Amino acid sequence: MNKSKTSSISAYLESYNTIHLHIPEYYKVDSVCLIDNDDITLSINNKLSNEKLIVIETSKVLSLREEYYLKINNEIKCLVCIGNITTTNQFDELNYFDDLLGYKYHKEFVTFRLWAPVSKVVYLIINDNDKYLMNYLDKGVYEITVDNPNELLDGLSYHYLIKNDSE
Repeated sequence: MNKSKTSSISAYLESYNTIHLHIPEYYKVDSVCLIDNDDITLSINNKLSNEKLIVIETSKVLSLREEYYLKINNEIKCLVCIGNITTTNQFDELNYFDDLLGYKYHKEFVTFRLWAPVSKVVYLIINDNDKYLMNYLDKGVYEITVDNPNELLDGLSYHYLIKNDSE
């Protein structure tokens, strides 16, 4: 299969157990498997299709923090990207967070918190040099505590490096 044909195939997570696979009219789909990042095949309960869209439902609740792929006709591996799931009530309920975000300074340490519910991995970057992997808490919140803030942070900048859908 040439790249121009496969590049027009896309998959999106529409709810915690529904994926929409968009395919070109000319492409024939004989089989679809859902696999996780560890190459474990997950069960598909139902597939509904028309000429351009295959709706895939799973019994497993899919995590926003995990990567999933669809293997199409045992030859094409298509990353499942975040779709309209972020507009659902379930997304709002599972990811609502009303505590402190940003940073909280203490003399001995600084705690950084970021709400990034569709992110796979988040890093805190200080002064473009020091990179810290942030810990996932719950409800889409990542956090890290950095010791000795006066030595590390005085006059320096910080930002976040966030991995979402792409590798």
